[in-house]
Amino acid sequence: MGKIATITLASMFVMQSAPGLAQDSESDGCVTPVQSHSQYKGITTSGGDGYTSMLTGIRLTEQQRMQLRDLMHNYRDQLRNVRNLAEDDIALYELVKAEKFDETAVRNQLEKEMRKRLDYQVEMIRVHHQMYQLLNQEQKMQLDANFEPESIHTSSASSAQNMPE
Repeated sequence: MGKIATITLASMFVMQSAPGLAQDSESDGCVTPVQSHSQYKGITTSGGDGYTSMLTGIRLTEQQRMQLRDLMHNYRDQLRNVRNLAEDDIALYELVKAEKFDETAVRNQLEKEMRKRLDYQVEMIRVHHQMYQLLNQEQKMQLDANFEPESIHTSSASSAQNMPE
């Protein structure tokens, strides 16, 4: 059961990393720092239309902004396909409604969902990696300074405490 809780918490963390796009550019050729309501400083996003809050506070050039927009456009459909869990919800509900409880079928369905979530997480980390590679050295140093792993673990732990048993 510990593995399931760990995977669930990890998926909650990465699933929050949904893509969004940048703000408008300034006259100096830089994009205003990305604004979003990030739960995990430096990693996730809750909106916008292009970049994750991974880039909050980072001043991007117009060229970088366009590269990031293209990157997100290329991955958008792929990520949507991996993340589509509606049919899994229906399958689980059918198992709930069944005359007899079939633990094997439930486990198989949950494992299928976990694999989908894992695939999604891998793709999102791939996108974040490519975003990071587009930054110059100064921007990478700024991003590294903004990254706070403690907040990730604190938020994940509080989420776990609020989960029903």
